[in-house]
Amino acid sequence: MQRPTEFGCWFRTFRQDHGYQSAAELSRRARLHRSYVSALERGNAHPKPETIARLAEAMRLNRRDRSELRRRANLEKVPSALRAELDRTSIPDLVIWEHLPELVYHTEHDPLATWDAGFDPLLGHLVPAMASLLAWVSLTKKAPTKQQRKRLKDAARMCFDKSLAHHRESPQWSPIDDSTPAASNARSFLPRAWRTELFAERRSAVNIVNVLKRWSYLPASYRGSPRLAVRFKDSALNDVYRFAEIPPPLIVNTHDAMVACHLGNLLDLTSELGVGAQSLQEWDLAGDIGTGPDQQRFDLGLNDIECRLRASIENARPSSAPGLAPLEAINELVGVRERAKFALRVFQLPEFAAGALACTEAELRAALAACAEVLHDPDPRRER
Repeated sequence: MQRPTEFGCWFRTFRQDHGYQSAAELSRRARLHRSYVSALERGNAHPKPETIARLAEAMRLNRRDRSELRRRANLEKVPSALRAELDRTSIPDLVIWEHLPELVYHTEHDPLATWDAGFDPLLGHLVPAMASLLAWVSLTKKAPTKQQRKRLKDAARMCFDKSLAHHRESPQWSPIDDSTPAASNARSFLPRAWRTELFAERRSAVNIVNVLKRWSYLPASYRGSPRLAVRFKDSALNDVYRFAEIPPPLIVNTHDAMVACHLGNLLDLTSELGVGAQSLQEWDLAGDIGTGPDQQRFDLGLNDIECRLRASIENARPSSAPGLAPLEAINELVGVRERAKFALRVFQLPEFAAGALACTEAELRAALAACAEVLHDPDPRRER
């Protein structure tokens, strides 16, 4: 007896999701032999193009579902080894573009700003930022299953082996500690592999995106880079993960670094690969909002932050109106506070936060309180 194919198993679920609990009923509606659909699902038959058209017509599929049916049927003709390579290792982040843009678009959002006349790649900012954010939120809500852990570990091992081979083929190769860069690449690959687990299937993607309540996007302007704001339906999630006016690249890098760190520890990659190394995202995050020259940009972890913030407001006030601060100074201060609130989520991984940020959680909260006091805001957690 032939085992069911991947297409057959998928089509059984697809048929049931579209209201046909009986395979025989669908065969009758599609004017096919009464046992054809059952044979299809058992792996004893494979649909020809004209058969796919009949099935789509009988099920009254929309254009998207028709395309998905054809894609799945054609994919079954590709050898399994090559199909696995295409699905999981070729360009894994392509998976976020199949379902996520539509699902995010249909989530409640503010009208997109139209006052910016320049080119602004909204999708290029919005979709990766949402994918990285939701991947981290999903990871904190539910740990990977046993099967997912195995696939993630296999993906990391594959990336490690390929990176090691690539380094050793380089003319500049040195045998001294060549496994450390490969281990870093393997850890860096984990966020992409995790997004593949989450967003490859539409049902999973729908459930993940459903936690969002509302988002808004402001394109690049004279005030700086594009910014994104997100709120969640669940009050507990909203208290922890909401944010306002955060640049999309910072959203991506922060959550990818946290996913890489958490999964790397969960899978015990150091023991698996025989060498430990930080991911590229973790290194970048330390430069973005932690140690290094860029720390001055966000004013995080500085002992004199309150004095600096007060001074920036006082120096910006016009002499004719000493009680009012100009809009630019207020916007800058709000931006500092929002980025500080956003950085607090890094402390969900205390050991990681110690290395990623050049300040403690208490220092960061003190900075928030200082911002709130200067802005006359009694609650530093309240979004403006």
